[in-house]
Amino acid sequence: MYSGIPIANLGAFLFSLILLQVWLHKPLLFDPYTYGLMALISGAMSMREHKQFFQFSTNTHKRLPIIVFFGNLLMVAVSVPFTIQFGLHGFMFVWLASEVSQMGLLYHENKKLFHNDPSINFIPVVKLALVMLVSLPVCVGLLRYVQQRSLSMVCGVAVMGVIMVAAESYFAFGLKDVWNEFQRRIRQRPASG
Repeated sequence: MYSGIPIANLGAFLFSLILLQVWLHKPLLFDPYTYGLMALISGAMSMREHKQFFQFSTNTHKRLPIIVFFGNLLMVAVSVPFTIQFGLHGFMFVWLASEVSQMGLLYHENKKLFHNDPSINFIPVVKLALVMLVSLPVCVGLLRYVQQRSLSMVCGVAVMGVIMVAAESYFAFGLKDVWNEFQRRIRQRPASG
């Protein structure tokens, strides 16, 4: 699951320049800083939603709406002065902090839910954060390089960037083990006759 988060969010970031050009015919709307922040926020939201899954699937989500409701309420209250002072980016930083904080609280709830089982740890979240933080500047650099070039070159660089993020996720999240298990199961499947 975690391996798909950077691929989807940074992939959307990489293809945003194409969408702005093809769909809106306004490629000049692309701002790498704003779109990069949105990719980070979207990644943090994906992490939070992943942590919510345990609460829903065990029907122990009494504290979940409290965390999300008051977290969002606090985000709105704090974002007002930040938005006045720093504009859109001020709001976006508060939103990112809110998503990360809610995810941390849900992680704590999951630890309690599973009686502090060692399998519930923060290592995948740290790996995900590192993949996002390492890959995002590279993706920004790729898009800045091709921003004024042809649509086909932008598309090629976007595809190349997604492949790079997928390869990074493959190694960061140990997908080799998943791939090996998948291949083992395919080989063990009885032939239909």
